[in-house]
Amino acid sequence: MAAPTRVDSTTSISSITVQWTALTSPDNGDSDITSYNLQWDRGTQGFLYYDLLGATPYTTMIDFTVTNGVVASQTYRFKVRARNLYGWGDFSFFTTVKAANKASIMSAPITSIDSATGHVKISWTAPNNNGDDITAYNVYIGNFDSTTWTIDSTNCGSTTVPSLLTGLYCLVPMSILTASPYSLAFNQLILAKISATNSFGEQTLSPANPAGALVRRVPDAMSTVTLTASTRDSMTVSWSALSGSASGNSAVTAYELRWDSGSGSTIYLLSESLSTSYTVTGLTAGITYKYKVRAKNIYGYGAYSTDASFIASDVPSVMAILTTSLVSSTKVRITWTAPAANFATIDQYDIRLLISTAGIYV
Repeated sequence: MAAPTRVDSTTSISSITVQWTALTSPDNGDSDITSYNLQWDRGTQGFLYYDLLGATPYTTMIDFTVTNGVVASQTYRFKVRARNLYGWGDFSFFTTVKAANKASIMSAPITSIDSATGHVKISWTAPNNNGDDITAYNVYIGNFDSTTWTIDSTNCGSTTVPSLLTGLYCLVPMSILTASPYSLAFNQLILAKISATNSFGEQTLSPANPAGALVRRVPDAMSTVTLTASTRDSMTVSWSALSGSASGNSAVTAYELRWDSGSGSTIYLLSESLSTSYTVTGLTAGITYKYKVRAKNIYGYGAYSTDASFIASDVPSVMAILTTSLVSSTKVRITWTAPAANFATIDQYDIRLLISTAGIYV
């Protein structure tokens, strides 16, 4: 006879089912089979065999489930022979069956942002291996509309990645998730499913995570730099800090300020820090200086602001004493000499008169 075969659907860590093919003419000796005799070795590696079925009483069953004496992960040998009117035939070759099966269906993975790299961390809890060592975890990531689920074979699909089997996690760069085949949008929930594989095959996929990490990105373009203070030889410029979605939903790690040093091309680095203002000294009065700024987070630099131009200038100089002359009994002419404008256009003069009885200027 042919050796019995394992029935996967009903074999587990506590029971083993085997089946065999009924003999027909001419393999039955042209005589009806009256019994099949199934034996196993109880885990003795074939040293001794014991009857399970068919020696007495006779039976023509062609499958059998063993439940007594089965130990998880143990291997057992089975063999079978047939009997007809003329007696017993020879035993088949043995079949080795392990008391094990595919790993259990896993619970949904957890997704989070790895603080050190900004990558998406997909982690999970090891399932019951059902008597056979897990050899791989398969992490499937959903595309933008969850119609396809694909393994990122580089970061989450190889048994050579130590974290998969021992750490129970993998790290996926954000740039992978925003590109094909995933094409996830900013702030979109990153969905993943997972399964375990052992020598009996890959188990059905887990459910997807119901919550977790969202897609992040580099910061938005910054608003234009503003001038907050100026003298003939210095300027203080400032800009607005980014947060929330404007920062790519990731903390800003630095603002990079560049200027043209009066050359017209904003290529020179002034500062790179978390400060939102900067004072430049040693300027030449009357020269125009250009500035631009951009923000950086763990994913890289955002776009620069548009250039802002400012002239190194100051408030007007102190004015000379006014000159007054009587025009009539009710009118006085007041004249003055324009002061040094200090490289900024004078757009207003403020004249105040002293009320002698009150001692105040109005």
